[in-house]
Amino acid sequence: MKFLFVHTWGLGDLIMFTPALKALKDKYPQAQIDFLITVKAAAVPLKKCALAHKIYFASNSLQGFLKLVPTLRLEKYDYGMATSGITPWKAQLFLSLLNIDHPIGEFRSKPSAFVFKKQYKFNPAQHRLDGNLQLLSQFIPPNIERKPFFCLDERDLAFADEFLATNGLTNNKLFGIHPGCNKDSFYRRWPKEHYIKLIKILQERGGLDLLLFIGPDEEDLGKEIVAETSIIVANKCSMYQTAALLSKCDFFLNSDSGLGHVASCFKAQLFIIFGPADDRLTAPLSDKCHILRSKIPTPPQETWLNLKEVPQCLTEFYPHDVYELLKAYL
Repeated sequence: MKFLFVHTWGLGDLIMFTPALKALKDKYPQAQIDFLITVKAAAVPLKKCALAHKIYFASNSLQGFLKLVPTLRLEKYDYGMATSGITPWKAQLFLSLLNIDHPIGEFRSKPSAFVFKKQYKFNPAQHRLDGNLQLLSQFIPPNIERKPFFCLDERDLAFADEFLATNGLTNNKLFGIHPGCNKDSFYRRWPKEHYIKLIKILQERGGLDLLLFIGPDEEDLGKEIVAETSIIVANKCSMYQTAALLSKCDFFLNSDSGLGHVASCFKAQLFIIFGPADDRLTAPLSDKCHILRSKIPTPPQETWLNLKEVPQCLTEFYPHDVYELLKAYL
C-alpha cells in the first residue's frame, strides 16, 4: 500500500497529525507513506524517524505544486488525502492531478460530485487531530494513543544537556517561556510587558530555572526581555536543538504557537495563553496542557485578520492573573 499526504499547514498542525500517522504505520508496517509539504519547517518532526518514506516540498502555490505532478504520478499511490482543514476544492485539485486510486477528502456543505472516492463532512468545531482520524477511519482504530511525537537523536539531547549545564540551569525544575508566535498573527501574542513582569514574579519566587526561547524573527523581542530580566535565552538554535531543550522542561508557557505543540511531545506541564483562537480546535495534545484565558470576550473570528493591535482579552490579562493560575502546579 502506498499513501500520499498533502500538508499545507505548519509545524504545529503536523505534530497534531503524528498520532494518526503512527497508528497508520502500526496497522500497516509495510506501507509506503509519503508527504507533500508546503511549509518546510513542518517536516522537521518526521525527518529523524522511520514513519515517512519520502518527503516532497512545494511552494504554497499552484505553480509550485504543478512542478511535482509528473514525479508524484509515477509513484502510483493507492490512497491520498490532504490533512484535515484544507479548503476542499484545493484538496480536490491537488489529488485529481495525481492519478491516485482512492483519494480521500472533506466536504463543507455537500459531498463532492467528483474526485473523492471516500469523503467526510468537515466539522469546524472538531480538533484537528479528530478531523484527521475521521479521514483515516477506514484504516485505523478509533481509540488510538493521542500522544504526539517529535523525533530527536542522541546528538540533539547531548546539545541540550551541555547548554543547560553551561548556563547553570540544572539546579531546579526548568521553566521554559516562549513569548512569540507567527509574526503575521501578532494578535495572538501576550504583550511583551506582561512577559517581563511575569518573569520577574517567577524570579522573585525562586526555586525555578528560567529559560527564554526566541525564534529567528523574535530577536528584538528577546533582547528587550533579556535587558529587563537577565533571563537566560535560547536563540540561534536549530529546531532539533530547540525541541531537545523543550524535552528537558518541567514547565512551559507560551502564547498560542507551534512551540507549544513541540513541547506537548515531551514531559512538561504546558500553560498556553489563548486570545482570539479556538483552543478546542488547535490546543496542544497533552493531558498536561492548561489553557489560560482572560474572562474578557475574544473578538469574533471574522475580525481577526483585520485587527490592528493586540486585543483587550490579552492586554488586560495581567501577569498576576496568570501567576495565580500557574502557582498551583509549580
